[in-house]
Amino acid sequence: MSSVDTVAFRFNRSLPPPEQLREGGWQPRYHTVLGFVDRWINPPPKGSHEPNLTWSEHDGGSGWVTAESSLPKLINATNTRDLTDADMPRALDRVSSYVSQKTQAECDARRAIIGRVDYAENFRVGEPNIQAYLDAALSARLPHFRRPFRDGETTVTIATKSSRTIQLYAKLDEVAKQFRQGKANGAALKEAIDVLRFESRFRTTTSVTRLAKKLKVERTAADLLTQDTAERVISMEVKQLSLDKPIEPPEARMSALLEVYGDAKVAAELFGFLALRDEYGDEFWRIPQFNMSRQTYSRAVKKLKAAGLWLTAPEGRQLPALRVARARASKAA
Repeated sequence: MSSVDTVAFRFNRSLPPPEQLREGGWQPRYHTVLGFVDRWINPPPKGSHEPNLTWSEHDGGSGWVTAESSLPKLINATNTRDLTDADMPRALDRVSSYVSQKTQAECDARRAIIGRVDYAENFRVGEPNIQAYLDAALSARLPHFRRPFRDGETTVTIATKSSRTIQLYAKLDEVAKQFRQGKANGAALKEAIDVLRFESRFRTTTSVTRLAKKLKVERTAADLLTQDTAERVISMEVKQLSLDKPIEPPEARMSALLEVYGDAKVAAELFGFLALRDEYGDEFWRIPQFNMSRQTYSRAVKKLKAAGLWLTAPEGRQLPALRVARARASKAA
């Protein structure tokens, strides 16, 4: 199932005097150039999954408290296990209680502005297939995103300059590292086997605002922190990456093109297009000898994505489509 993961809750609270902040365990952080205190932090206890807290002052004397935490880890001690809508009230209560205690002010997570939200799904594709999906994802293209890149041996990252990140990675590798460090138990290790983790991160207030506008919802816990919203976002981005269709091996291309388009000439042109891409890379259209315009290239890419053939599986096997598991939709309490 799709699930909410890391969330940043923002509360409009005036900044107390420095003496009061220090007494409450807050630590100053200084502007790197001008040297003045530009924010105060209150990290959670070591080994805890409680929120990271930041308190900053803005123009006009207003202050903002930001509480950021992985909600599945807060409730389940691992994000391999999904956070359900039934779990969300407990997560919101825990964030509210912790932030209220640390700020000595009432902070209700249900009324907070959402400043960051990550959605995720654990696709159980089998350990032998994970690397093949990662290899295929390197050819994915999204408008306004930079090219996918390897971020370690078992992670592919697709990101904008600062506000959005999509990441696919082998969950077992991450949890195994945590296990060796004493930060995960055997149960978490077992749950991570066969899992391709897909995360969609909206890392800034601007990106969260755009998401809420796109989904026609408010930027609140009640609207954004639900499994229904998580499913909508993950489904949308799996489709944009062309992972919602089976990924065919090279030898199946021609038969698949004929099945989709039924025209041998169109199929042959697209087959040749893929052969050029295999030989010269995704930007082969820029090579003068091919005399191909960007418009012609874009039209061919669109057709290949529609046929489910833009991404490529290893020779001799097809990779199944990534199917988002459906959960019963409900609102966060």
